[in-house]
Amino acid sequence: MQRFQSILQFKKVSCKNCYKCVRNCPVKAIRVKNHQAQIMQDACILCEKCTIVCPQHAKAEKNDVPSLKRMIAEGRELVASVNSAYIAKYGAGSFPSLRKALLELGFSDVREGAEGAYLVKREYERLLEEGEKDVMISSICPSVVRLVKIHYPELMDSLLSVLSPMQAHGKYLKEQGKLKNDTIVTTVMSNLGLYKACDKADIHYEKTAVGDKYVYENMTQNGHCLGGEQSGHIIFSKHATTGDGILTSLMIMEVLTEKKQTLGTLAGEVKIYPQLLKNVRVADKKTARENPEVQKAVNQVAEALGDEGRILVRESGTEPLIRVMVEAAEDALCEKYVDQVVDVMKAQGLVVE
Repeated sequence: MQRFQSILQFKKVSCKNCYKCVRNCPVKAIRVKNHQAQIMQDACILCEKCTIVCPQHAKAEKNDVPSLKRMIAEGRELVASVNSAYIAKYGAGSFPSLRKALLELGFSDVREGAEGAYLVKREYERLLEEGEKDVMISSICPSVVRLVKIHYPELMDSLLSVLSPMQAHGKYLKEQGKLKNDTIVTTVMSNLGLYKACDKADIHYEKTAVGDKYVYENMTQNGHCLGGEQSGHIIFSKHATTGDGILTSLMIMEVLTEKKQTLGTLAGEVKIYPQLLKNVRVADKKTARENPEVQKAVNQVAEALGDEGRILVRESGTEPLIRVMVEAAEDALCEKYVDQVVDVMKAQGLVVE
């Protein structure tokens, strides 16, 4: 639960052990331990259904208003994006008054959220016209992305990965001399294609544990201004302390306007490598990961992949699982090398069937 504190807040004293969140979680990512509901982060898709059904309000979205007030007081540049639902309810004539009020509060600019929707619409129209895939699953919603990656990995080929907004904006900032330290902050799960594109553009990068909390910690400790996760949480430290889809859309639009190129063209510099992740249930995570034969198998795979792939073996933070992930030039290679390591774990008697 600790790694979800940047998104969800949990009050233990408020939990009355009613099991409503457990029954309503669509992916069964909540369990009750010691009469307290706990979210299993490796299964959670961040749909926030639990925050809606909890009668005690033990789970709730983080309130960023105090942070917003602090940033305004610090004189930081903040852009407000007004949801289209506001315009639909109060009418287009209400926007000028709202904009004036927000500017008086300290925002540097106020824009309509529909601009981001238009940007995404154009890119999907391009994909539909090209028709490269028979089935396409939108990657707009982070919860859908997590649902596919965690619970339906067989659908990964249909999940659209049309851009790397962090890389595209990072290159733009570097050209403008605004990318501090010429460095972006990523997590260990970021795609190899991102790193190769960064190498080509002479952009440095750092890797952290999975979670935007760790990305932001690295950014603040080292003075970096841009970081994010593969899931789409992009952090612009000048404007916010956590990922924000609206802010990311605005920043991408800035790049498109400046470069006068389509999102597809800018993202074309990044070749996304096929990735396969398998969860292996074990009796003891540390013993399994540190097993000499397993480490030997991992090293053999890493050597075989060379610069055209990578292998990552890590422990689950909440379950008795070892996660084996391989990125390679082809799906068949991913399958081959993941199974190669898993087979060694089975031969060593580490796997719990």
